[in-house]
This record gives sequence, C-alpha cells and structure tokens, in this order.
Amino acid sequence: MSKISVGPQIPIRALREAYGLTTGQLADMISELGVKVDGSTLRHIELGDRNASTALRNAWATVLKIRPADFMQGDALRSYLTVQDDEAA
Repeated sequence: MSKISVGPQIPIRALREAYGLTTGQLADMISELGVKVDGSTLRHIELGDRNASTALRNAWATVLKIRPADFMQGDALRSYLTVQDDEAA
C-alpha cells in the first residue's frame, strides 16, 4: 500500500510571511523551543512535500501563536485571524 502525502490545510506560508519571517528565522525560533529544524525543511512542509512531526507542529504553532490543531482546521485559523484583525482595528 502506498503512503498518501497530504499538504498543509491552512496557508502556513502566508501566516509566516504575515509575521515578516523567513523560513530561516522561523526555524531559529522553533529551534529555541528545543525542536531542531532548518529553513529548508520548513519550506518543504509549507509546499506539502513533507509532513511535520507532532513536536514540530506544536513548536511551530507556539511561534505563530495558533493551536497545533489549526494546521488541520482552516476555518478555525481564518476565524482566529479575523478576530485578531478586528482587535487591531
């Protein structure tokens, strides 16, 4: 049986870019949380070429201030971003 690869369900690249971060900067921030990763790996995950481990998803979510589950729930992230935009206005 072949393994099916599923890409990210939310625009994690767009969210990273909204924070003004490069993949290298994000990788450094994630590594500071104890999960060693490099920018190239993050890029492959953003493109859907690789899957993130649970530890990486948790650290990534912490840095981007989202819940790890939001990586799989696009509507929840859109709702969160809308609230954040409304609060900033």
